Amino acid sequence: MAGIEHTYESVATTFPDGRTVTFEAGRGGQTPEPGEKVARVRAADTAFVLDALEKDRRWNRPATGRRGPGTCSGPT
Repeated sequence: MAGIEHTYESVATTFPDGRTVTFEAGRGGQTPEPGEKVARVRAADTAFVLDALEKDRRWNRPATGRRGPGTCSGPT
């Protein structure tokens, strides 16, 4: 299982350099254009993550129904 969290929309995001940024609530009074841009960016982010996961052989294992380390269902 993988998840995508966007900076400023998750509780906190910590970057490799140790810097942490926190949630910022959306601003009121926005026009539809910012929402459309956000949708395009999120679609591109999702496509990027899916492509990266498909290239990483660790994510290309069939689900076995077993639980635990080394299985697609994750640790117990």
